Amino acid sequence: MAVGAFRTATDIVDDAVAGAFAVNRTDLRLIQALQVAGQLTAGELARTVGLSPAATTTAIDRLVAAGHATRTRNQHDRRQILVSLTPSALAIGDQAFGVMVQAGRGVLRRYTRDQLLVIQDFMQRARQVEITHAEKLASRAPTALERTNSLT
Repeated sequence: MAVGAFRTATDIVDDAVAGAFAVNRTDLRLIQALQVAGQLTAGELARTVGLSPAATTTAIDRLVAAGHATRTRNQHDRRQILVSLTPSALAIGDQAFGVMVQAGRGVLRRYTRDQLLVIQDFMQRARQVEITHAEKLASRAPTALERTNSLT
C-alpha cells in the first residue's frame, strides 16, 4: 500500500513538473536524467531512461527547440555530442524540485545511518524489480498489428 501510494504521489509530482517545463512526461525523464548526471551522450541518455536511440533523439530535439537543452561537442572526443540542460532549465528544475528536496532531506534526517542504508537497499532492489518487469512486459507485448489481427 505505501509503495503504491508513493508511486502515485511521484506521478502527480511528475505531471506538475512536466507542466512547469511545458513538456511531456517522456521529455521530463530526459530532463531528470540530465539533472542528475549533468551531461550525457545521446546513447547514455537513451540507456538511462530506457528509450530507443531514435525516440531519444526526437526527445532531445524537442528539448533543444524548447530551450531546455543544448548539444555540444565533447572536448575530449570531438566525435561525441554531449547533451546538457540550459541555465533556464536548471532554474525551472530548482524551482520545481527545490522545496521538495529540502523537505525530503528533513525527512531523511529522522533516520539513523543504518536505517538509511536499509532504505537505500530497498530502493535499489525495488528499482531493479521495476526495470526487470518493464523489460519482460516489453518483450511480451503484442504489436498493434497483432492486436488488430486477433480481433478479426
